[in-house]
Amino acid sequence: MPDSFRVTIDELATEYNRRAQQVRDLHSELNELRCTSRTRDGMVGVTVGARGQVCAIELNPRVYRILSATELATAIMEQIAQATAQATACAGELMRPLIPDDLPYEEIFGPGATLDSLLPQPLDLGADAPSRR
Repeated sequence: MPDSFRVTIDELATEYNRRAQQVRDLHSELNELRCTSRTRDGMVGVTVGARGQVCAIELNPRVYRILSATELATAIMEQIAQATAQATACAGELMRPLIPDDLPYEEIFGPGATLDSLLPQPLDLGADAPSRR
């Protein structure tokens, strides 16, 4: 094998190892990511993970005297939504170094993201293309 080819292969392997370690580190950081949102009065707090999974709900014991069941449920849902938005933003910042500059994070992971944002458009086979039967 020519030396220049070996050098190129070694450089590619080094770059692959560096990127793979970045992905491993990112995966660990995302698994540890927690975001908490609280009502202004501090009566309700919710902590979620990077994927929006609820990790904890904290209720001040006085909340039962202040809010009705419906108001409490609404407050909890609002805090879940706010904490999830925070977690999504934090995860996006963590992932940004691994996403190509020309591919916006929101297209891949934002609300309304679809598989189409990751895949190329279908090829136009036209009338001259062989049948796939």
